[in-house]
This record gives sequence, C-alpha cells and structure tokens, in this order.
Amino acid sequence: MINCFGYVALSVTALFFPEYYEAAFKWAQPVLFGELAIMLWLLIKGAKVPAAPSTLQPATGGLAFR
Repeated sequence: MINCFGYVALSVTALFFPEYYEAAFKWAQPVLFGELAIMLWLLIKGAKVPAAPSTLQPATGGLAFR
C-alpha cells in the first residue's frame, strides 16, 4: 500500500519537477524496495502446501451407528 504512494510521488515529481527526480528517487527507493520484499515473502510463504492428514476418519455425517 505504501509502495503505491511512492510510485505516485515519483510520477508527479518526474512530470512537474524533473530536476528533483533524482533526489526524490533516492528518498523513495526504500519504499519501492518493499515491493520486492513482499513479493519474495509471498513466493516463499505462499508456496508451502499444508501436509495432508495421514489417517482418515470415516465420515458418519454426525450419526453414530450401533
């Protein structure tokens, strides 16, 4: 979410104040780095598939047969 504001600020700076773009990029670079960090976190954490249970219980539908 913070990353989108970094892109907007850099775009506005590039359009209206091109002489300050380099300085703005130096300040916004840590914010833009967050995109890479979140992407890697999602790639690593999102790739883990939960293990299937080893023993399956028969489904009774809530009824107990005797």
